[in-house]
Amino acid sequence: MTAVQRLDSIAFWTLVALTGFIPFFFIPLPWITIIQSKVLLLSIAFTIAVIAFFIARSLEREVRIPAQAALYVAAFLPVAYALSALVNGFHSVSLVGSGVEADTLAVIGLSFGTLLLFAAVHRRDERLASYTLLSFTLGIFVLECIELVHIALPTFSFGGVIALMSGNAFGSLHEYSMILGLGLMIGILYVRRGPFPQWFNACLYAFLALTTSLIALASFTDVWIALSTISALVLLEELWRRKSLPDRHFWKREMLLIALIVVSILMIFGSNILTSYLPGRIRISQAEVRPSWIGTLSIAPDSLAGLVSSVFGTGPNTFARVWGLRKPVDVNQTPFWDTSFESGVATIPTSLITVGILGFLAWLAFLSVSLWSLRNALISSWDGRGRAIVLPLSSIIAYLIFFHVFYAPGSVMMSILFLMLGLLIAYCTDQAHRVGLPGSPYDFRAWGMVGVVTLAACALVIASLGIVRVTTAHTLINRAALIYNTTSDFDRAAQSVATSLRIYGNNDRAHRAAVQIGLLQLQRLVANADPNKADARAQLQATLQNTITHGLQAVSIGSSDYQNWLELAALYTQLAGANIEGAYDRAREAYSRAHEENPTSPIPLYHLAQLEVLNGNSDQAIEYLVAALRLKSDFAPAHYLASQIYVSKGDLKIALQAAASAAQAASGESEAWYNLGAVAFTAGEYSVARDALERALSFQPRFANAMYVLGLAYDTLGARQDAIRVFEALDSLDPGHAEVQKILSNLRSGKPALDVPRTKKKGGI
Repeated sequence: MTAVQRLDSIAFWTLVALTGFIPFFFIPLPWITIIQSKVLLLSIAFTIAVIAFFIARSLEREVRIPAQAALYVAAFLPVAYALSALVNGFHSVSLVGSGVEADTLAVIGLSFGTLLLFAAVHRRDERLASYTLLSFTLGIFVLECIELVHIALPTFSFGGVIALMSGNAFGSLHEYSMILGLGLMIGILYVRRGPFPQWFNACLYAFLALTTSLIALASFTDVWIALSTISALVLLEELWRRKSLPDRHFWKREMLLIALIVVSILMIFGSNILTSYLPGRIRISQAEVRPSWIGTLSIAPDSLAGLVSSVFGTGPNTFARVWGLRKPVDVNQTPFWDTSFESGVATIPTSLITVGILGFLAWLAFLSVSLWSLRNALISSWDGRGRAIVLPLSSIIAYLIFFHVFYAPGSVMMSILFLMLGLLIAYCTDQAHRVGLPGSPYDFRAWGMVGVVTLAACALVIASLGIVRVTTAHTLINRAALIYNTTSDFDRAAQSVATSLRIYGNNDRAHRAAVQIGLLQLQRLVANADPNKADARAQLQATLQNTITHGLQAVSIGSSDYQNWLELAALYTQLAGANIEGAYDRAREAYSRAHEENPTSPIPLYHLAQLEVLNGNSDQAIEYLVAALRLKSDFAPAHYLASQIYVSKGDLKIALQAAASAAQAASGESEAWYNLGAVAFTAGEYSVARDALERALSFQPRFANAMYVLGLAYDTLGARQDAIRVFEALDSLDPGHAEVQKILSNLRSGKPALDVPRTKKKGGI
């Protein structure tokens, strides 16, 4: 075997292995998410394959690219994304994001590179194409086996990665259901290739039954719609291909396809009924939410105002920011009011906002030409040549295109679309464009083509390695959070954050994490350090300066991310509480910037109100709270803070109303009910106080403050035995407390609980 053959073999089998591993691969570490694992696998495998392929072509002095229009039209996607990123400032969020978002320039480039590489590496060889399809199907089968283990042993979490009932080894529950649909399509279309040995048929039918059952458990209607639609199109295509009326043999051969159509239609209308009969142990709840079509399109006109914005959009991967700026205020009345959506309802409308008309047209052209390629491939295989490969591949690609039009698949599903299209192009295309080294130093056209190919290969490798770098840095932030949450060891957490920043310093999330750790370090230093020692003061000053630097770095990197401004403002608020000169003004500026970057959220306004309370400006704080409640009328923290402010002002009537609103908005929070009880008790509304405090204790039975005020309320209302019972329970929490002992002594002797009795008052809010 020659060096070129070895390199080609490395490239080919790397891609085959990638296709097989990508459905189920994950790293069993709780701080590396499944999507991060798959993106790392995809990027590393792509880099290995493209380097091996490029070296082989360099040795051959020639590159062969299939002469297929879909390849060249697909090239407009990374071009459109690059132009959009360039026009909007080449921000890191658009270039690579956190490494896993599907809408970044790097992921679009990697997807296109996957398409190009699969098309160039594979050949029109049914055996080689079968290896890739079989590898992918086996990968889906392993994915299903992992899910069976998870269902049978729910406490076994695969290293903490698959912990929830809805967890799986692919990613989101929706995309897990989507890839199972791919396995079902491949399996049914593969059966038609028979006859097979009896044992193989048994395995194949068992796989189909298992796959159908798991899709039914996930119960996503759009998956059944896609399956029924694509299956019906395949059946119609088969009928159209026949020159005569279908006979009994035809219907027998298509029995499974017809069964899939029938089952899919039944599940479209009856999946909820089926789910209601499932045992609770295997019933999977669907928690996915995304903007609606109306919600997505409603933010487009304002976002695309102006010629430049309409052509190039707001920048790749900026939908979350646009949503914060433009979302309908009515969304604030839903449970998802503070959700930062990475994309809109589907890939196509999202592209219209983020990469503008240019990117939108590039996507439409790519999907349209892809469908045209499917049509041509199916027609060319009508004579039976390669039918067993073309039909499954065409069905897979049509299925994935369906979801890119009506859903927003993640980066992994997008890569699967591109690699399957590349495989189909390679299998169905005989002709190729050849780019070879020029025979003369003056052959400028040839040198130009070589330069373009070389630059494209280098750019794709750089994009792939960039994704690896950024994703690795973000996994270390996850590790830092896990370390602190499980061990409270923020020294180790700080080391993990520092390592993340060394790998990728242009990471605002890592700088935010460094600010949070810095605040913890400051609290420890203030509590333990001797202020009279010079070294302690120096350490405190250095930690403070380092923490401020990280906060400023975060807003410098991501000035349009309101979370960065909130983190910086929180830091300055802490300093303002310690009476550091200038901290109040800087905190106010940072919170104001956070509000500018996310004007539809009440959170920055609420924090501004807290800051004004800290500074003694209660009237200004009330103005901010009113503005926050205009955005979200049931924002419990704003009602809660307002009640505290009005209590301090002596306006107990309004304070009671605000406390009641807070309790109603946060009806499951013991602190909200305690606040209502305490305010009502202060206002002399003892019956209201009693009811509210009983509710607080129903959520948190060992809530000492609530028990104390409830006992006083019982005593004031004349329920002495209830008061004694409550204070005895309070005494058991902290035995021997002098004040509680005094109250119990008073109650048992028939005296009021407190030495100064309260006047009983009836009434409600």
